[in-house]
Amino acid sequence: MIRLRTGPAALFGAIFVLALILLLPLRFALAWFDLDGTGFAARAASGSVWAGSLREAQLGSIALGDVDAALSPWALLAGRARLALEGHPSGTGRALHGAVSVSRHSVGIEQMTAGVPVGDAFAPLPITAIDLDDVSVRFVDGRCERAEGRVKATLGAISPESRWGRAWRARRGVMRARCCCRSSARPGPSK
Repeated sequence: MIRLRTGPAALFGAIFVLALILLLPLRFALAWFDLDGTGFAARAASGSVWAGSLREAQLGSIALGDVDAALSPWALLAGRARLALEGHPSGTGRALHGAVSVSRHSVGIEQMTAGVPVGDAFAPLPITAIDLDDVSVRFVDGRCERAEGRVKATLGAISPESRWGRAWRARRGVMRARCCCRSSARPGPSK
């Protein structure tokens, strides 16, 4: 029989460190990975990093609503924080599913599928909601490196006299596009 010769202090220390890792509050992890600097924010965070929830989450000025969040331990081993999000934004019929990813030099969203109301994020354009279909966007050192997926914008009421009226009336209130990078595209919250 193998007998370990550890004292009670070493055993207590090991259990304490393990408990800290397992019960790390999500609120602490959000601040640690500086997600606020990327435009991702929430009114309140509760639970552990492995199974928590965010109340009134938003990306820039786009409200995501209440979402469940879980940090990926496998992504941490690769040197990045990947926060998986699941939820149902208020006022839409499509659930949110995807992730926000942050590392030392990159930030982005991964495989995001959602329908979210955008408020006045695109003003003066009359866009009222966007529908994301498997959208992934990654910025490395402030430059767009990769963008893929589909985005559909729902247009609000457009006055026929407005400069947008005649051009967009033919689209019946919906615009569709594929994601792509432009050399000058930069991430961050809208001002």
